[in-house]
Amino acid sequence: MWDLERIQNVGITNKNVVELVAGNLQKLPNTTQTILQLAACIGDRFNLDILATVSKTSLLDTAKALQPSLQTGFILPLNNNYRVPLLFSVQELDALGFEVSVGYRFLHDRVQQAAYSLIPETQKQATHLEIGQLLLQLESLPIIVLKSSIFFALKLLFP
Repeated sequence: MWDLERIQNVGITNKNVVELVAGNLQKLPNTTQTILQLAACIGDRFNLDILATVSKTSLLDTAKALQPSLQTGFILPLNNNYRVPLLFSVQELDALGFEVSVGYRFLHDRVQQAAYSLIPETQKQATHLEIGQLLLQLESLPIIVLKSSIFFALKLLFP
């Protein structure tokens, strides 16, 4: 049975879903929050390589930063490759000739919106601009990914 008085005392009756999820995201480590904010700018699905590029961190550091959000279920891996960057260095993967593509998606569009809402309004435009500029500088991606990155970068630069 619902206890309306108890619900009102908790203070969630005036909050929407995005605000509630954002509150839970803020319980994650700061590095995880920052990575999720950037991922939210990229879209509902994102790639570890691109996220590492726009966060200006290594694949390993980016993968580590995503772990708390994976454990809490805010993001989901698109395949089991998400474990590879945690187990092998880029040099080891190159030496083995193993190329890994690691993709993720937000659990729900509201989670993506909540992560995006954590970016201060005064920084959103600059964040989009920086991401767009970093993506335009990428040369090591396959041409199909590069083309989609360019269109995505333009979308970020000219929202």
